[in-house]
Amino acid sequence: MNTFRMSQLFRRRLLRLRKRRQRLAFRFRPKEDPRNNAARTLDLLVLAAVFWLGTLVFLAQFWPPGLALPVSLAVAAAGGITAGRFQKKREQLRRQRCRLWLAGQRCREEIKKLTTREEVAIFTSLLLAGLTQFTELRVNQGGKGKAPSIVRAAALCARYKGVSVAVQCLSPASPEQEEVKLLEAFGQFLEQQEMRSALIVAPGTLSPGARRVIAGLRKKYRVVTLNEEKLVELALQAGRQPEPESGREGAGGKEAAAGFKQILGQKKGISYLLAAGVLWLIQAISSPTGFRGGIYLALIAVNLVLALICYVVNRPDDDFDLEDLEPETAK
Repeated sequence: MNTFRMSQLFRRRLLRLRKRRQRLAFRFRPKEDPRNNAARTLDLLVLAAVFWLGTLVFLAQFWPPGLALPVSLAVAAAGGITAGRFQKKREQLRRQRCRLWLAGQRCREEIKKLTTREEVAIFTSLLLAGLTQFTELRVNQGGKGKAPSIVRAAALCARYKGVSVAVQCLSPASPEQEEVKLLEAFGQFLEQQEMRSALIVAPGTLSPGARRVIAGLRKKYRVVTLNEEKLVELALQAGRQPEPESGREGAGGKEAAAGFKQILGQKKGISYLLAAGVLWLIQAISSPTGFRGGIYLALIAVNLVLALICYVVNRPDDDFDLEDLEPETAK
């Protein structure tokens, strides 16, 4: 029974990681392809011609030319068709990721415009209303007049897959003392209402005091925090993609960051790791000694260090999933 439960947990974990990887595609800007359609087609034809010549030379070593020529043409044609379909699919995927990245940039710009707690609460309510998992959403308003304020104890209440959830919203410009008071009042609200699941929306950077209060709340309740990146992720899931402003493409001022990601990106980490493996294999086969052996060891070490740096730089800040709001028996 324990083995079956462990396998179920492992499968659920793999599924969550796969879904999270697909959702986080908006964080990475796809690499631009400077070639036009004609240039890509020409490159594909040249590659097919080189592949055909190589296949013809290889088959001619074993078969007569009359048989090697048609077989090599058939193999090259099949390879060219397969490569063309792969190239078309890859271009479609790149364009899709580019649109997703641009939508993420626009959502991020919209979130940065939120300055007050009331604005954060309104944005969060519209966001959660667009997610089918949330029902019975209501804004907790207090006071009287034409513009009632959001109560301090909890900004929103909802149900996530049948589980009651309280939502607290923090302003990006709130001082540490104000954040601590809001979170302490939020904890009292959870205890009074006997609610076990909570969302804390904080578009800005949490202060050390707020982090300590949240750590204390996690000992008693199921708490999920939503920072700016996670809000963008949920906004894209909810289909909340604002239209681009005129004259803006969402990519200004990103050249330095793009260059940094080209050196220490997630895919580069895999390349460094593969390079270290190839160098180790060459060293194991040739068994160089002296100065040459030292060069191989140094290159292997450098590639392993770069791969480790890429992993650390691209590691998510923390595991985030709304399913953490559900009790263990409901999963």
